[in-house]
Amino acid sequence: MLTLDRLNQPLGDYLEVEADYAAIEVAAMVDLSSRGALRFTGPDRAKWLQGLVSNDVLALKPGQGHETLVLEIRGHIVAHMRLYNFGDYLLADLNAELSNSTIRRLDFFRIMEKVELQEVTADYAHFGVFGQRAREVCAGFFPADWQPAQEFACATHEVAGAEWLIVNSGLCGEPGLEFYVPPKAMDDLSRLLADRARLVDPALIAIVRIEHGRPWQPMELNEKVFPQEACIEDRAVSFTKGCYVGQETVARIHARGHVNRKLTSLRFDEPVPPGARLLLEQGKEVGQVTSVCRSPRFGLIGLGYLRCEHRDSGTIVSATAEDRRIPTTAVETFGA
Repeated sequence: MLTLDRLNQPLGDYLEVEADYAAIEVAAMVDLSSRGALRFTGPDRAKWLQGLVSNDVLALKPGQGHETLVLEIRGHIVAHMRLYNFGDYLLADLNAELSNSTIRRLDFFRIMEKVELQEVTADYAHFGVFGQRAREVCAGFFPADWQPAQEFACATHEVAGAEWLIVNSGLCGEPGLEFYVPPKAMDDLSRLLADRARLVDPALIAIVRIEHGRPWQPMELNEKVFPQEACIEDRAVSFTKGCYVGQETVARIHARGHVNRKLTSLRFDEPVPPGARLLLEQGKEVGQVTSVCRSPRFGLIGLGYLRCEHRDSGTIVSATAEDRRIPTTAVETFGA
């Protein structure tokens, strides 16, 4: 497997981007082992987690999943997780660099509850197959009667006496399946898929998620950002579930119906670095670039936070780059 930690950094030295990009139109296989995984077990796991994250954990039936957030007390984002109910346990996918700190933060709130938290990244080889034919390509690697109707649907499947975990992916906006398999099965699986799906650089998924306007940690989702600023409240927040850490501020923003800035898709006339300031013509700062890539389809694009009064599609601002100003246009999400 290709083991480059490039999910968070679509670099300029990506030499095979054109071939990889063409592959995802059919099926592209991606090593996702730079992602982290947490397992929650014990009879109180769902009830306990319900009071600590933003989405409705108690509503998740076995075989279902969703996005959710761990927030700090003021409502800013600490961790963004994809949470799956596999029946006997809950599994959370998140940025691997945040796995241990997230466990420590959650464990702080464990008192008498019968729940166990484990960092289980090393227990699995994690990979994805993305593209319009992903399900067809992966036939035989998931239950024949599994018909996932929702993003983040999940299932288990026994292969050669081992339990495989399968997820209807919501990672980057492109149709796909993700698999968590025993590490020793990875080489055999790679050979089986070699003539069905091209093994691509993980940086491709970073490009695709920018095209689809999907925010990731730590670039767009971090402790300076509220869920509504990242435009993920519809996917990752329940406004009916009751109290959780950070809920008061998030609910207040929801009731007010307004934040000052929001995540926006951007198109650049020239390369700009992540972190570049976004300015009006007279020099007033109105935002900041968070992610940048060169898309084979759309050219130089990215994501950034822009004040709401300047984020209408077609609005032109300037991104700062080495004392120069690069024309930057706010646009509708590219890949949607």
